[in-house]
Amino acid sequence: MPIQIGQLRLYDLEELSEKLQVNVRSLRRWIREGKIKAKKVGVKYYVTEQSLNEYFEETDKIG
Repeated sequence: MPIQIGQLRLYDLEELSEKLQVNVRSLRRWIREGKIKAKKVGVKYYVTEQSLNEYFEETDKIG
């Protein structure tokens, strides 16, 4: 379940992995390559809903 802070919705990598059916290592690689923006808080990375939308908009332009 995503974390909701005001209007901001945050997903951790394990959660995204399940929803997108992609392994966590791939998500970490995408973050490292700059394909998805994420912030590290403590030991976990979090991705905003806006970052996901930007990623999918960008992949729609390419493909």
